[in-house]
Amino acid sequence: MNMTGVLNLWLDDYERQARLAPGVLTLLPVAVIAVIYGLRFSPLITSLGSFILLAGGPLLLAETVRHQGRKVQEKIWPLWGGSATTRKLRLREPNQNSVHREARRKAVSKITGVRLLPLKSEEADAVRADETIELAVSKLRDRTRDPGKFPLVNKENRSYGFQRNFYGIRWFGRLVALVTLLLILAYLAWIYRDSGWQVLDFPNVAAAASSGTFLLFWLLTPSLSRVKSAADAYADEILNAAIVISDEEASR
Repeated sequence: MNMTGVLNLWLDDYERQARLAPGVLTLLPVAVIAVIYGLRFSPLITSLGSFILLAGGPLLLAETVRHQGRKVQEKIWPLWGGSATTRKLRLREPNQNSVHREARRKAVSKITGVRLLPLKSEEADAVRADETIELAVSKLRDRTRDPGKFPLVNKENRSYGFQRNFYGIRWFGRLVALVTLLLILAYLAWIYRDSGWQVLDFPNVAAAASSGTFLLFWLLTPSLSRVKSAADAYADEILNAAIVISDEEASR
């Protein structure tokens, strides 16, 4: 069985994009160094890689990334005032398109059977209002899991999962890139004593440059703004899907 077959065995589409991909990006500096120095042709490295792959290494990596992403989500949702779907369905939330929000609320209530609280009740008991919305959204997620019927919902869900998890493991990515860069620089300093400036051949320069690039990538790319943007895009798609389902059921 080839690598693709093994990955398909362990993980589904969501897990590969949202969980495995951020983990692979974390380990990529090490993989690039191995390629540059030809270590990938080592029988030991090849055998070790095959064993890790077949023993469930991708699954372990994906679950580790998922754990870190969930930890981040638990911290950032309170900072935002709740999940994106909850915020978009709240009546007390400012700066909302009231007509669009009302259409979404009616659709969500209709297809989930959960009656969302009116404004006075929402203001009187904000916690219960949010819990009601969360229950309705949970049921809505169950209605929109089919990627064939709701491709955009699933696409944005994978995107949000990737951005959340990518941000969640940013410190691991930075650490791996930094350690890799420091090891390369230490190696170059060590062989410089014997070889002088001949150490600046293509493999050594490429190794140092790639490690430095990965470090900059991890320092600059993961951000809360990217996570929030992806969360809002997913919320828009799943709530719009509720309107589509409601309209389809009304036309039957």
